[in-house]
Amino acid sequence: KHARGLWTARTGAVLVLTAALVAASGPAQAGFPFFGGKKKKYSSSGQTKQEDEAFTAAAKLFQDTGEDKTAVVSAVTNFLKRFPESMRTADAHFMMGEAYLEHALAILKAEASAKKTSSARMLAPKNPAAVAALEKARNSFEAVLTDDKSGLAASAEHRLGEVSYDDKDWDLAIERFRRVAEDHGQSYIVAESMLAIVYASLGLEKFSDAEQNLFLLGEAYPIFLRVPAV
Repeated sequence: KHARGLWTARTGAVLVLTAALVAASGPAQAGFPFFGGKKKKYSSSGQTKQEDEAFTAAAKLFQDTGEDKTAVVSAVTNFLKRFPESMRTADAHFMMGEAYLEHALAILKAEASAKKTSSARMLAPKNPAAVAALEKARNSFEAVLTDDKSGLAASAEHRLGEVSYDDKDWDLAIERFRRVAEDHGQSYIVAESMLAIVYASLGLEKFSDAEQNLFLLGEAYPIFLRVPAV
């Protein structure tokens, strides 16, 4: 039940992210001197035309596909293999993490719906497919954090909190969400991380902590409680 808040909040964030990725990767070609005996075409962002096209295609695929992100994972994996030194490597890893996280959430939502009519719902173990997808998402977002210049650190840290949250590791989720505020205090996503701490506290049944964190969120971001948005 508590996961619904994070699932809902993610929808708008993902749409904004993918739109930005598509827009940022559009080719604006400029000439570049011969290099290694071959003349390469570079965009204004310093990428080759092939990089621009491959990344744009992957980002658009993410935007156009539904819950099944298998094709996106394949496209991004191919991009990383073809352009391991690309300046969009962190973006690609982030997109990969989003794809795996979306896949995991689709599994978990379907499972949650099915369990409503199952008498064994309280005894059911973790879904191995969801666990595997969450682990791959975690690895992808961790890869983003290795690039100090990507500008995606705060978002990746928040997503790592979501991965732990969806894995029902509430304590680790809270730790990750707190890092967002501690390490990226000026980020747009701090308020969302603070709200996520409230949900994770509810998952731990620490109701007084949830109430306290909700109060702190209201004090710091009063508008956010009225119109939550990422």
